This record gives sequence, C-alpha cells and structure tokens, in this order.
Amino acid sequence: MATESYFSDSVPKELFYDWAGANRWMFLQINELSGSNETYDQAMKFISNASDGKHVFLFYLAALVIIGLFSTITGAIKKHVGIRYHFNHWIAVIALFAVAFPVNAAINHSLKDYFGYPRPYVAFKTTTKFKTLAEAEDFKRTSHTVSEMREVFPEIHQLEKRSADDDYRSFPSGHVAFITCLIACLWSKLSESQRPLGALAILLVGWSRMALGVHFPADVVGSIIITLVVMSLMKIAVFSILSKGLRLKW
Repeated sequence: MATESYFSDSVPKELFYDWAGANRWMFLQINELSGSNETYDQAMKFISNASDGKHVFLFYLAALVIIGLFSTITGAIKKHVGIRYHFNHWIAVIALFAVAFPVNAAINHSLKDYFGYPRPYVAFKTTTKFKTLAEAEDFKRTSHTVSEMREVFPEIHQLEKRSADDDYRSFPSGHVAFITCLIACLWSKLSESQRPLGALAILLVGWSRMALGVHFPADVVGSIIITLVVMSLMKIAVFSILSKGLRLKW
C-alpha cells in the first residue's frame, strides 16, 4: 500500500502519527547523530540486530529455557522452596513467549501492510512544502544552493539497507515489538531494580531503529502500545490454560 506522499491530508494520521510535525522533527534530531561516529553507528546496528525477532527468536527462547532451569535449581536451593514452584513459573514465562511472539509478529505484519506508511528514507523524498513526490522532483530539477536543498530535503542517515518491498512498511516497528514482547514476558521474573533495565532495553532498541534511519518515533511508540495490549490479552489466554495445573500468580 504505497502512498504518493507521507504528508497526507488525513486528519487521523495527522493526529496519531504525524503529531503535527513532531514525529518528523524528533526523528531528525535522533538520526542526525548517526554517520559521524563509527563506534556509535556499530553500536546501533548491534542493538538492532540483537532484536530482530525473525532471526533471534529461537536463540532467546533457548536462552530462556537455560535460564529457567538454572534459576529453578538455584532458587530452590537458596530459598528452600520446592523446585516445582519455580519450574511452573518458568514454564509459564517460556510458554507465553513461545506463543505470544508469533501472534504479535503476525499482527505487526498485518498492520504494516494495512497502513503502508513509508520509512523515513522514503518519506523525506518529499516534505511538507510539497503534497506529492512529483512536486518535490520538480523542485529538485531547478537551481538551488546546497543550504537551500538541505533545508527542504534533510539528509537522512540510512545505515540499514531494506528491500524495495519493505519501503512502505514503517508502522509499527517489528524490532521494538519483539523486545517489548520479551520484556513483558519476563516482567514478573524481574526484580524491582531490574525492571528499569528492561524498560531501557526497549527504549534503546527504539532509538537504534531511528538512528539507522528506518523508523519514525511514532513507529516505536505505536509498536510498544500495540504489543503491550496484545501481551495483556495473551497473558490472560495462556495463563488461564496453564493455571489449572500450575497455580500461577502474575
């Protein structure tokens, strides 16, 4: 679903996505930090790659199984609580992640197709000055200074290559959806001091997606909200099935 211009006249889009220009402005402030420091750029790429659910889901699932077994044994020893108690709770966390991620990913995929919003490197081929890409191209063909061109067409640092088929699938962010799903599954197992780190992990992934030039802030925020709603429903469904035999508390 490719639209000719990112800055459409849609009132709902102006309110929930464009944020009256704030979405575009915030992206530029974050993205302009990229491209000048190799260490920073590589760190952003690493964080994004580590949250690419399509490639790392099974790795994280296996890690949860290992951590769960280790925590079950050590927890039973230190706290003198039966192994079954810890085992049941980790089974619930692992089951939730194993079921919730595919469901959330499918919803995320469908929403990308439905909205068809362009990624920043496509969206900024035109600006609020023009309503269509054709008008923007006409402007580029006329004579302008470098500063004039940069004012109208900001430089976008795209550090992650995407296929042409993916150019109009910006909202919501799949990487942010994955890390939000993971942290939501682990939330009950995180201590009070660990939970801020979980929230920070979500923010870092969101920041990295903007730093790489492939998502707007609205893609990140929307993904977090959508995933949390999905996870709330998935917890009810999965835990209601498991609670009969595991006596769970969330």
